[in-house]
Amino acid sequence: MKYSFTIIRIRGIPIELHLTFIGLLGLLVILTYPVIYPTLLFGILFLSVVLHELAHSIMAQHYNIPVRKIILYPIGGAAQIEDIPENPRVEARIALIGPFTSIIIGLLALGIHFIYPLSFSTIPLFVWTGFVFFDVGVLNLVLAGFNLIPAFPMDGGRVLRAFLTYFRKDFVLATENAATIGRFFALLMIFSGFLGNFWLTVIGVFIYLGASQEVYTARISSILKPLRVGDVMLDRENVLTVSPNMQLSQALDLMFQAQVKDLVICTENSLLGVVTWDQLLKIPPEARQITRVGDLHIKPLSIMSENSAFDAYKIMMKERTRLIPVVSTEAPCNLLGIITNHSIAYSLEIGRTFGIFPRRNS
Repeated sequence: MKYSFTIIRIRGIPIELHLTFIGLLGLLVILTYPVIYPTLLFGILFLSVVLHELAHSIMAQHYNIPVRKIILYPIGGAAQIEDIPENPRVEARIALIGPFTSIIIGLLALGIHFIYPLSFSTIPLFVWTGFVFFDVGVLNLVLAGFNLIPAFPMDGGRVLRAFLTYFRKDFVLATENAATIGRFFALLMIFSGFLGNFWLTVIGVFIYLGASQEVYTARISSILKPLRVGDVMLDRENVLTVSPNMQLSQALDLMFQAQVKDLVICTENSLLGVVTWDQLLKIPPEARQITRVGDLHIKPLSIMSENSAFDAYKIMMKERTRLIPVVSTEAPCNLLGIITNHSIAYSLEIGRTFGIFPRRNS
C-alpha cells in the first residue's frame, strides 16, 4: 500500500504528502473549529518546510546528485537524496542550506510583522500568539535551530559527520561516530517526550532508527562502491532468459528449474527488461495458460558493467527486484549477464571478512 501521494512537482522533484499528515491536519481542524488560525498557521509552516527541503534538494542537484522525492510528515519533511555525498564540503553545504533557508524565512517574516502586524482570532496555546508573521518567523527560527542540533541524521548531525570525515579521512568511521552522538540525542528526546511532549518521543524514535540505517548504508557503500558490476555478474550463458511471446506457464516451469524468481525478457536481438515476482503473483493460476510474458509489465531495467555494485544495490532496493541485467556502454541492448541480490550479499560477506575482491580481466 502506498502511504503518500504526489501533490506537485518542482524541478522534477515529486513532493508527496504522507497519509499521517492528512490525518493530523484533519484532527487539528476538528479540535480547533470554528477558529481557523491554527490550521492556517499549520499550513504556512509546512510551506516553509517545503522550501527548507527544496533548498536541500536544489543544492544536491547542483552537485549532480539525483533527488528521488520530498515527503511531508506531521513531524517535518524529508528529502530523499539518491546518493550519500562522501565529500565533506558537499555534504555540509547540502545540510546547511536547509536551516539557512528557514532562518531567512524567519527573519523576513519577523521583519514583515514589525511593519504590518497582521493578527487573527485564536485559542490560547504557547506556540502561537495570533500574529501570523510573528508566529511564522519564530517557528521558522525554532525549526532552523532544532535542525542544527548535532543529532545525526538531522542537518546538524550531517554537518557533524562532514566535519569528522574531513579531519579523520574515514567516511564510515565518521558516520559511526556521528550516529553514536545522534542516538544519544535521540534517547534524550525520547525520555523528554515521556515527561510531557509526545512529539519529541516520535522525533527521537525516527532519529534513532535513521542513525542506525545511515551506518548500515555507509558500511555497504564502502564495500560495494569500489567493486564493478562486471566483476560479480553471472555471465550470459548462465542466465535464464525468456521471450515475450512465451506462455507464462512455460516461463514459470523454467523459473522453477533454474530456481529464480524474477525473469529477464529478451528478443533474439535485444534486451527488453525484467518481470518481477510481484508482477507474476498478480496473474491467477487459471490465466497462466493464456497469458504471454509480454502481457505483463516489463521494467526496462539494466546497468552498465562498469558501474559500481553499490549502484546495482540501490536500483534493487528502489525497484524491488532481485536481479538487474548487465549491458555494456557500447551495446546497451545486448545482455552480458545479470547481477543478483545473491551476488550483492556474497560480495558484502567477502568484503566484510577479507576487505579485498578479485577483478576480472577486461
